[in-house]
Amino acid sequence: MNRAAGDSCLIAGVCFFGSWTVYCYAMVLSASSFSDVMAWSFVPILTALGIWAVCTGRSALVDTSRTGSAREPALASAPDTGALWALVALIICALTLRIFDNHYWPVWLFLLCASILVFRTASTSAALYSEAPVETPNWQRVGIVALALFGLVLVAITHRLDQDDSQYLNFVVTAMDFPLEPLFSHSGLWQDPKVPLELSIYKFHTYELLVAALSDLFGVHHKTLYYLILAPIFGGIAVLVHWKLAQHLVPQYAFSVLLAWLVLMIALGESHREFGNFAFVRLFQGKSLLVTIGLPLCLLLGLRFAEFPDGRRALPLGMAIVASTGLSSSAFGTVPFVVAAALCGGFLGASRVVVKRIIAVGLASGLFLCAIGLFLLVNMKSENEIHGISLFGSGTGLATVLGEGILGALILVLFPIAPLFVAGFRRRRLYALTTLMFVGFVLNPWTGEFLAKNLDSAFEWRLFWSVPFIISASISIVGLAGLFADKIPRLKGHAMLLVMLVAVLLVSRQWSISAGNSVVIAVPQFKVDPDLHALAEEIVRRAPLRSTVYAPVSVAQWVTTFRQHPYPLIVRPRYLKFERIGRYVGYPELDRRRRVMAFLQGQDKDLSSAAFFQSQLAIDRPTFVVYDSRVEMAPAIEEVLGAAGYVEEKRDIYQLWHLP
Repeated sequence: MNRAAGDSCLIAGVCFFGSWTVYCYAMVLSASSFSDVMAWSFVPILTALGIWAVCTGRSALVDTSRTGSAREPALASAPDTGALWALVALIICALTLRIFDNHYWPVWLFLLCASILVFRTASTSAALYSEAPVETPNWQRVGIVALALFGLVLVAITHRLDQDDSQYLNFVVTAMDFPLEPLFSHSGLWQDPKVPLELSIYKFHTYELLVAALSDLFGVHHKTLYYLILAPIFGGIAVLVHWKLAQHLVPQYAFSVLLAWLVLMIALGESHREFGNFAFVRLFQGKSLLVTIGLPLCLLLGLRFAEFPDGRRALPLGMAIVASTGLSSSAFGTVPFVVAAALCGGFLGASRVVVKRIIAVGLASGLFLCAIGLFLLVNMKSENEIHGISLFGSGTGLATVLGEGILGALILVLFPIAPLFVAGFRRRRLYALTTLMFVGFVLNPWTGEFLAKNLDSAFEWRLFWSVPFIISASISIVGLAGLFADKIPRLKGHAMLLVMLVAVLLVSRQWSISAGNSVVIAVPQFKVDPDLHALAEEIVRRAPLRSTVYAPVSVAQWVTTFRQHPYPLIVRPRYLKFERIGRYVGYPELDRRRRVMAFLQGQDKDLSSAAFFQSQLAIDRPTFVVYDSRVEMAPAIEEVLGAAGYVEEKRDIYQLWHLP
């Protein structure tokens, strides 16, 4: 793929979505409606075209004084042997402690020492690989296109449903169903139109508004856009972003690094929150787009700006920061770490003018948005469960995103050595300092704990989204494969790399695209449970507008993804824990709803609860009642509904009752 064409596509994308995000923020803060958004939607398009023209223009404000003065110092022909052996010892110690689940703080100390040693080596020694410039051969261009198509197809054919869509798709349908009301003025999960959003931070989600706008503009079903059009496109874009990042750091071996990245993303599927489960199997959600595209793109553009801090590179970086905040509110707690770590390298050997430019242009490009986000986070608590955080804990947040097996430990210890294989003295030293910043300020045992306790408990693990574990581990794998091949006669580098990648797949406890990860490989279709989705669709079609329905969570979570939907008593139990909901609805009312659903779902087996259930039918008067016919309390539920005059219908294992 042509370098300029790839860059132009990525910059056009960040300019458009960044402009759209700023536009939506202005509309939300001014209490404008979805109709207003559509009426003035040409504004972000024209703005994006103007910014894109500036970013891709031929005139660039490159700091020539810095370019001339940043010559490579006299470097040793090869890294010091003693330093390399010390690095190997540190990595082995960290790996051993991590595998045996020892306290995390000594693991971090070994990683910190290794990062310091790598930075020193990168600053005083030549690269481990040849740094001669190399043109991308035609076969690699064809290969990149093939891998991008592979990413597109993989997203299209892998189906792994996610309950969070009950909220995200509801943002879409609420905007479209209430086009004259202010955006995000109420939660779309509650029958009462005055119930506030579960979290105020949701007002900063603009990706779902984009889905709604495109659906309204082109007349395409919102789920078709969400699952079948946009998600596969982002699968190809994810490959392109990591290709450009690999090309920036290791241009000679970028294709091999990209292959290694793909293998690692497939291999990391042991737990629901591993990196692999925020990649190809989940690229329909904004938070996954942030993890797999937004943060790596911020890193790439941040490194480019740190190397040559000019206006032409500052604009794409600023737009990428803004665009990331529109993908997910988690950007407010992750993007600042990525950008700060990337820009730190720009201070190495920089003049006072360059330092001022980096601070003023680089950090200020998105600082005010991050300040808004952090202010909102300080004033809310999501009440997610803390995963046993401790000052001397075993790094449970890291285990959440990397897994608890050997593969996660390997990725952790491979991360700090990646700069040794980066091409070019300045770029190698810059990335070494960036890596050191990540190890020192993000991977330490205290940052995640502080953010989790003072902002949002989910940051105990989401913080580590900001660390480029996978691309750095990919660089290290390719680099080590080349070194081993050089040391062993008649062993080809590609053969060694293939052996290592096969070993990665074998070591993996569970692939992200495997059936064990609840993934179904099938023709492109909505990423939903087909039976439950069909049942929810029937309820939406037959129920009166804005009526109440009783349905188990497995069905209720799909009801709210349709336009003009009725309102389940509870969509997801965890949403009842939000403090704003408790204050407005009232905790006694939430307890009442929990008790009704506990009886309907068979969790409450007390026969006396049947009388309570009967009394609530008279209060809520649900138009439809659905329950699993296999639950122990099914006969009691049937008796109550029959006495109340409901009509029974059978839908596979579910009983569907409705008012006559």
